Amino acid sequence: MANTGNTQQQIDYGAAANDGTGDPLRTAFIKTDDNFDNIWLAGPVGSNITIINNTVQANDTNGNLILSPNGIGVVQTNSKLLPRLNNTYDLGSTALKYRAGYFGTGGLTVDGNVNITGNLTAGNISYTSNVFVGDLEGSVFADDSTVMVDAIDNVLYAGRAAISGNVTGGNISTSSRVISTPTALANLTAVAGGRAFINDGNLAAAGNFGAQVAGGAGNTVPVWSNGSNWYIG
Repeated sequence: MANTGNTQQQIDYGAAANDGTGDPLRTAFIKTDDNFDNIWLAGPVGSNITIINNTVQANDTNGNLILSPNGIGVVQTNSKLLPRLNNTYDLGSTALKYRAGYFGTGGLTVDGNVNITGNLTAGNISYTSNVFVGDLEGSVFADDSTVMVDAIDNVLYAGRAAISGNVTGGNISTSSRVISTPTALANLTAVAGGRAFINDGNLAAAGNFGAQVAGGAGNTVPVWSNGSNWYIG
């Protein structure tokens, strides 16, 4: 049995044909056998893997292709990591999730919905679709935007919202739930930090941000409470 190693065995074929300076026939075939043994030990030959040009593929139907570094080694790329077809494949799944993800200064662009079940801490946020945040209780406000909170399901719904400043936060909570259906001011209990909509305000929202509000007219406005009184905002 030939001895195998990690280096290729070079066969000395002499300076000229039949000059007697090359390897003896037996030595040459031992080296040949060594080289073939190393090829087989490398794995692809006789395995379920085929390497054709720049493609590595599994041969069996629906077979997985596993990249397995040793110990704390990692899988690295020297260029972009791209799917073969646009908008077709997933990264991770509901059953097999990556523990964490880290992105640099290039940012993260998402065309679809973003589902966040933990805490959200962010700098500038811009989006073209919906943002759904789990475990959110309280209210969110944005100038000249449509931002609604379903307090029953604790879900943030934002449509046509343009947030020009920064959004940062850990756990978000308030002392009372949002009342999203307009009601009369008299139906509300003043709780510090409470927010609601009323449909009988004596002042319109335009030009009266922060003004104390009372019932008695027909203005539908968002209000907040300091624990004693209600103010537009």
